[in-house]
Amino acid sequence: MTRRLGDSFIQGGQGIGRSPMVNGIYGGQAGWSTNLREIVNATPHVSKQANVLLLSAPLGFSALPDGNVLTANLKEMFETHALSWTGLDAGLEAEFAEKAVGGAGEILETVTKIRRTRTQPVWGGIDLYGRPHQNLIEVWMTQLMEDPETGYPGIVTLGIDGLDMLLDMSGATVLWYETDPSNQYISKATITTAMQPRLTGDIKMQRDKRQGGEQLELSIGFTGVSVSTYGVRLFAQQLHNQINFYNANPNLRPAPLDGVDPDVDAVGRGLRGGIEELGTTAILQA
Repeated sequence: MTRRLGDSFIQGGQGIGRSPMVNGIYGGQAGWSTNLREIVNATPHVSKQANVLLLSAPLGFSALPDGNVLTANLKEMFETHALSWTGLDAGLEAEFAEKAVGGAGEILETVTKIRRTRTQPVWGGIDLYGRPHQNLIEVWMTQLMEDPETGYPGIVTLGIDGLDMLLDMSGATVLWYETDPSNQYISKATITTAMQPRLTGDIKMQRDKRQGGEQLELSIGFTGVSVSTYGVRLFAQQLHNQINFYNANPNLRPAPLDGVDPDVDAVGRGLRGGIEELGTTAILQA
C-alpha cells in the first residue's frame, strides 16, 4: 500500500465539519489517469448506523403511576429495540427566482430561500410479548395528549395542583448522531424536541381458521422540531466521549449460561455419561 501523505486530512476544518476529513486536494482518480501514490485519499465515505439517545422523556410521565417504568421503557424502546429509525434528514434545498437573460432562452437564477429538510422520525420494530411498545404509546397518547372520549389528556383527572400542559409535558427530546468509521468523531447529529407519537399502529383482531398468527410489526411516526448545527455536533461529541467503549467487544462477552441445567444434569447419561461409563467399564490395557 502506498504511504499516506502528510496532509491527507484537512487540518482544523471546523469551518466545514467536525470529524476528520480527507483532503480533497489529493486523491482524484478520474482525471487523465489514476495516481496510486494518492490512492488513500480516494477512500470513500461509508455511512454507519445512527446512534439514538433519549435526552428527556415527557415530563408528564413522572406524574403518572409507575412513571419511572414508562421512562425506562421509552428509553429502551427508542435506543435498543428499534429495528429502524427513518426520516432523519437534515439536507439543505435552495429556492431561486428566475429572470430571462438575452434572447437565447438563458435564465439567471437568484437564491431566494434555503430550507432544511424536515426531520420526521419514524420508529420501526416488532413489538414484544404483551405489546409493551404499543401499550406505552397508547398511554402516552391518551394520558398526556388527549383522551378520544373527553378531548382532554387523562392526566387532568389525577387531581394534580398547578398542572399545565405545555409541550414538555407530552413531548420527548432525542439526539440522533452518526460517528465516523473509527467511532471516535461525530459525522452527523440532529436534536429533535417536542416529539409526540402520531399513531399507535393498528390494534386489530381477527378470526380466520385458515390463517396463522402474525407478529406485530409497528411503524410509528413522530412529530418534532429539529436542529442540526455545528453546535449540535459538538454536543453529540461530548456525550459520545462519555461512553466507555474499552473492552466492549461482543466476542469477549461471557457465555449466556453458567453450566448445564440441574434437571438435565440429574438424568445422567448423554454424551458425558456415556463417555464416563465407558471409561469405568472398558478393559484395562496391559
